[in-house]
Amino acid sequence: MIDPQFSTPRGTFGERARFLFATPWWRALWLIGALVWGVGSTIVTFTDPNHNPILGPLSVIPIFALAWDVSIRSARIEKRATAQAEAGPPARRQGEPD
Repeated sequence: MIDPQFSTPRGTFGERARFLFATPWWRALWLIGALVWGVGSTIVTFTDPNHNPILGPLSVIPIFALAWDVSIRSARIEKRATAQAEAGPPARRQGEPD
């Protein structure tokens, strides 16, 4: 049996997304901040004729960093779950009830 602590939810897309993007709470804050930063810098880029051209590429860095973090987290969790499943159930101690 796979320990739920080490595996991602197998339910709907919404449950998996909530687990990866909103657990712990600061990941949700990171997502919201990255979206606000991206939209804000895009608005400045298109409305200000004297804008700094580097602002465009900088607008996507927080979103890419979040995507990188989530993909690494998902891979680690899946790796742990696979290793735990391959190891089988933990051995029972002598004298332990079934």
